[in-house]
Amino acid sequence: MTSRLLRAEEAGYVAVEKAFEDLKPRTTVKLSNKGRLAFEHCVEVLEEIVRKK
Repeated sequence: MTSRLLRAEEAGYVAVEKAFEDLKPRTTVKLSNKGRLAFEHCVEVLEEIVRKK
């Protein structure tokens, strides 16, 4: 999963923040506006595929 998150971050789809909380690693991933638009587009394409069947 790390390589996928790195690619998504490099593309500007997500922001990744790594920190430690109570000596435990914590990774937070937030979807960017660009990422949200790309996701919405993917959902639209999938809905079109489902409607055609």
